[in-house]
Amino acid sequence: MIFIFLGFFFLIFWSFSQAREKLGTTFLAVQKNWAQEKSESFFKRFLLCLGFAVLSSSPHRARLTSIALNGRKQWSLRWSLCLISLSSMAVLFWAGFLSMTFQWPGGVLLTAGFGALVIPKKWPSLISFFWCLFFLGLFLHSMENTLRMSSFLSQEINAQDIFFILSDNRLPAVLGWLLFSAVMTVFLPFEGWAWIFSVVGLSMGVMGLNVALGFVIGESIGAAFVFWRVVRKQAPDFKKMICEYFSIHIFAAAIFIFIFGLLKSEFYEMSNLSTGPLSEKIVWFLICALTWSSLVTGVSLVWGHFKAQRLQDRSMSADSAAQWQDNHGILPTFVQELFSLSQNGKDQGK
Repeated sequence: MIFIFLGFFFLIFWSFSQAREKLGTTFLAVQKNWAQEKSESFFKRFLLCLGFAVLSSSPHRARLTSIALNGRKQWSLRWSLCLISLSSMAVLFWAGFLSMTFQWPGGVLLTAGFGALVIPKKWPSLISFFWCLFFLGLFLHSMENTLRMSSFLSQEINAQDIFFILSDNRLPAVLGWLLFSAVMTVFLPFEGWAWIFSVVGLSMGVMGLNVALGFVIGESIGAAFVFWRVVRKQAPDFKKMICEYFSIHIFAAAIFIFIFGLLKSEFYEMSNLSTGPLSEKIVWFLICALTWSSLVTGVSLVWGHFKAQRLQDRSMSADSAAQWQDNHGILPTFVQELFSLSQNGKDQGK
């Protein structure tokens, strides 16, 4: 039984990752147009950056795109930093996927996804959309099967000391799991794994809300470190800047934990969601996780605004830009297609 559970767990991570990837591809044409937008309106450019980040459905992909666009001198430093700061809002689609866990039948979406096999290839966005439905259905179906086994597994799991710690909402335990989540994120290839793990843990009744949020915060900090590690090697000009961005996540985590601690008495029942309706657990978790993402976005925007003013919208040096362009292997296909489109436009202009 435990091996079947682990198999479904891997399938959950993989299908979630594929659904997120296909969703980003679905809106690729829209994002291509937005990437070349030259509007002088601050409000319009800000909304475009926000939409770009959300439709990317991947904070890491949005961050890589922002640095690459600046290196190609398509975006100024101000708007590249704006996109980096707003990249955390890409989790809105993650929250949407997870909120469907108990509302949508996975089998229906799984069947509808086969429509991708009959759609003409001249409509790639529509094909990607149906593949997104397929993988989303597979994700929901795997979640349903995993949760069906939760009653049996909970009896086996609760005997393990590690799962007593998972239900411990005290600060030392939360900080320990936060650190564990940050380290795991550096090595795991699945974005959003902490969100999924937290939802499953809450659903099985073996995890407290504080610990679940610790996992989410830890993944966010770990993802910022991964971003710094990539930029440190591929774009040295931005190394110190992204190190500051990583530090902002730690600072925002301290603020979030402090505020959450002050409100502990008001949210005591919410912090101990070992009982109660399953949907209520997930709703409260998603609300708190999105609050964290909003907080780190707000702090990052303040930092990005003053950083861009101080550096006066300078771009990456020519050597660093050339090095970045020579290492396309670290860039998502999405970014490469953006560059391909821009190059095609320039060739046509000639």
